Amino acid sequence: MRGIYFIAEGATEVQFIESSLRYYFIARGIYDIRAFDMGGSNSFGSYYKDVTTFLKQENDIIVTSMIDFFRLPSDFPGYEEAKKLNGNEKQIAAIEVELNHTINHHRFVPYIQLHEFEGLLFTDMKGFNQVPGCNDQALAELKGIVETYPNPELINNGPETAPSKRLKRIIPGYDKPLFGAYIALENGLDSIIKKCPRFSNWLKVLETKFKDSV
Repeated sequence: MRGIYFIAEGATEVQFIESSLRYYFIARGIYDIRAFDMGGSNSFGSYYKDVTTFLKQENDIIVTSMIDFFRLPSDFPGYEEAKKLNGNEKQIAAIEVELNHTINHHRFVPYIQLHEFEGLLFTDMKGFNQVPGCNDQALAELKGIVETYPNPELINNGPETAPSKRLKRIIPGYDKPLFGAYIALENGLDSIIKKCPRFSNWLKVLETKFKDSV
């Protein structure tokens, strides 16, 4: 087994994977880490095409994904049935199970971020302290959110209260591609792993599958 390919929601996730996750896996002997932007289309058709193309073209890689549950397109397998379940974590888990059934490949590991990438930024204040435009009032509000959610993955997915919506409201001129990966890098991957159990488990699953496939 040679490496892990990530199908990413967008440019920010690509930057995060290449600036943070790459070095996490290199430290564990997994050296070929590549991230691919879905190009602005996160429909299941695009997702399916990207995943299956890489699985067919490469026989020594694991393919995974990093896409948001927030505004996940309804054409994903099991989406309508999952909506009937109580709790977003259960809904995501059900959709991931259906993705596994649909792709049906031993080198595929589906992952949907609860609720979206921006939730991972609320693990620490280090990154926010470096963002231009964060005055004392903004920093105080951000600190309040960080302290309210020991697990920032649980910040809800409301249209006005989702992590990305909070950041755009609190930080003047907040730009996801410009600031997102930078804030995560400043906070440190260790803080994300410590506070975000679903994200942390995903990394463990990838590492285990890689080692079991060698």
